[in-house]
Amino acid sequence: MLSLHMAAKRDFGSFHSSNVQELINIPEKDYIPPLFPFEIPEYDFGSLDSLQFGKECREKCFMLECVKLSGKDIERQPLRFFDRELLPHLVYVTRSLSKFIGCDAQDVVLVTNATTAINTVVRSIKLKENDCIYILNVTYGAVKKLLRQVCTETGAVLQEEKVEFPVTGKQQIISLVKSTLKSGTKLAVFDHIPSNSPLILPIKEIIQVCHERNVPVLIDGAHALGSVPLNLRSLDADYYVSNAHKWFCCPKGAAFLYVRKDLQKNTRPLVISHGFGSGFNSEFIWAGASEGC
Repeated sequence: MLSLHMAAKRDFGSFHSSNVQELINIPEKDYIPPLFPFEIPEYDFGSLDSLQFGKECREKCFMLECVKLSGKDIERQPLRFFDRELLPHLVYVTRSLSKFIGCDAQDVVLVTNATTAINTVVRSIKLKENDCIYILNVTYGAVKKLLRQVCTETGAVLQEEKVEFPVTGKQQIISLVKSTLKSGTKLAVFDHIPSNSPLILPIKEIIQVCHERNVPVLIDGAHALGSVPLNLRSLDADYYVSNAHKWFCCPKGAAFLYVRKDLQKNTRPLVISHGFGSGFNSEFIWAGASEGC
């Protein structure tokens, strides 16, 4: 077991990112969370059904005021924060988040936004001429631009299929994917909840269709976290990304990227920094000095 005293002596200041991986890997029964410099409201989220909207809800569930307190604490001693405190706290966030979204902590990393996460996945896939990327027309505009640019650079082909409105039910979407997705497609990208369309895609069934044809799936869940229940083990996506600053009501600059274990060795962060080569979580947890502010 790694005690708080031992953790304080770890050389986080030199960004020995293998230490991060060690903290991620500690069994839950042995893990000791880092201390916060101020009191954080506690609430039993199992009793949300009895919670009334208003002041109680704001004070117990929306802790954006803690961001201000944290900012003041960081600026009092920025060296102490970056040198000794930041990485253990990011590990704590990662471990806590993994429980909420139903995956292993080793399989999820923190990023600044969903767009960065999607770029990370797409740029990590080795595309070549005539490789196919599959999307629906309800895919987010910025993602379409990314995929078109990647296809221009590599000679890959973007296959975009049209969802007809009004949507009569989830079987309409499933049937569309079944009838148009080809085996051998390099990557399929779907929005969990399309940004500009009022529907929730039947992601679990779509993923099953893709896997039956050996097609890896990237789910853009930018609007899903906090809107719908998430259990990534059950969904079985190859990649899943979401923002925390939307319906999860976290500060801006908070998002996550989930990558299936066997795909992690080929998934690299857009920014190579101190954690490179020390484990999947370590490679993503530190990008530069603005991290965590």
